Amino acid sequence: MIVLTIECLSPLTAGEFADWITVVSSGNMAMPLSFSVLLSILIILIAGFIFIIRLTLNAQSIIRQQIRKLERCNRRYQSLFNECSDAVVIHCKNRIIDCNIQAAKLFGYSRSEFLCLNYEDLLPADEQVKDMTAETLQSFSPDGTFSYVSRIRRKDSTILDVILSSHIIDEKNDIIQTLITDITLQRDLVRAHQKSEEHQALILQSINEAVVTTDAMGIVERCNIVFSQMLALPQGKILNKHVASVLRLTRDLHAAESENALVRMTHVVLNEGATFRSNFHYYLKSCDGKEYVVQPSASPVRSRSGKVIGMVLILYDITEKIQLQEELLHSQKLESLGRIAGQIAHDFKNWLTVILGISENLLHSNLPEQVKHDVEKIHTAAQASAAMTRQLLSFARREPIQSQPTDIHRVLDNSIMMIDWSNNGTIEVIRQYKASQSYVKGDPNALANAFLNLGINAMEAMQQRGGMLQVSTENLELDSEFCKRQK
Repeated sequence: MIVLTIECLSPLTAGEFADWITVVSSGNMAMPLSFSVLLSILIILIAGFIFIIRLTLNAQSIIRQQIRKLERCNRRYQSLFNECSDAVVIHCKNRIIDCNIQAAKLFGYSRSEFLCLNYEDLLPADEQVKDMTAETLQSFSPDGTFSYVSRIRRKDSTILDVILSSHIIDEKNDIIQTLITDITLQRDLVRAHQKSEEHQALILQSINEAVVTTDAMGIVERCNIVFSQMLALPQGKILNKHVASVLRLTRDLHAAESENALVRMTHVVLNEGATFRSNFHYYLKSCDGKEYVVQPSASPVRSRSGKVIGMVLILYDITEKIQLQEELLHSQKLESLGRIAGQIAHDFKNWLTVILGISENLLHSNLPEQVKHDVEKIHTAAQASAAMTRQLLSFARREPIQSQPTDIHRVLDNSIMMIDWSNNGTIEVIRQYKASQSYVKGDPNALANAFLNLGINAMEAMQQRGGMLQVSTENLELDSEFCKRQK
């Protein structure tokens, strides 16, 4: 506020000033004015003019300050607008009126080219164009802000996945600002991650051993179909459960229900961070009662910092391997017995040679008929024993397989003779040889060995109750009709 103090040289009284005003307003200037009055009026006018000038200057100063503030704000806004990492487009009724540098780069246009486009020019041909006005934005959101995932088309026709975030900056003039965030890379990373997950799942399912992965608490995250089949459980009943609650490993097949070696394994791997490998085999009993012999191997899964975040457990099914080892051990025992039998048979053959020689000499001597008849029985028994000894020696002898024409009936007779020695009289052996052509190409010893195994197994199965062992041969033509009948 400006206060003017005017001191007149000859101040007028209130009445004189009123009279003067009346005269001036009526246009009657005949009234003489003193010099002091005129000077006072002039001073008042000059003071008022100075007041108006100062007031104008102050107003202009305030206006200039506000303009500078607006310019600073505008520069700050333009700086933020252009330096924004995301593309920003300002449009009015789908007409682009401004954009930042990132928007022009994102779409592959120069700024001047970009400002000549309409909003729908930025979208693919098959993308539905949304009417971006203040009224429609407020219909989507009361505060006039709306975000959604869409696609845009660059100048080179490349399609990008983006998030469009629009909000009203001037409701009266329908001016809208849209922030465009390129999520193509993120989506590519998500797709790559999904593809990697699918690839890992395929690898996991293609492994021919039972595999299960857990988190740091031992909760099952993944398992392959081999693991699911081994437990006879669907994957839905395995996932998200503690591995020790769905899998039980024991060193003894008849161990107590509370015993589970897997508890110790998970502790070693998850708590101590060590790898568990065992040279021993463990027993696993599935839900359907099937028994497996497995060899487990567990390793920790570590993060980049080295922290244990899970476990990978592999169960190697060695059931068949153990069975083969037992069969090999059994065959080695049989081989040892065969060698012993061969040695005994060799010595026994020497003794039989003496018996046969003496009995044959006695048969050619002059002996009473009764004695000669007994000697003939001795000679016949010795010959049968010699034949048996030859079969034992042939069975025990390890020779390379030689394929040659072999009379199958003769091989069967020799095998049946050896099998019949273990017959206690409760099993009847019947031969039915119907094959007119009995010669085949094969190794006689190998065939005899096969027939002996079959016959001995059959005799042992009928040892207690007795029965009948029937051996028959027949010539067959292996044509298509025969093969169909066998199916």
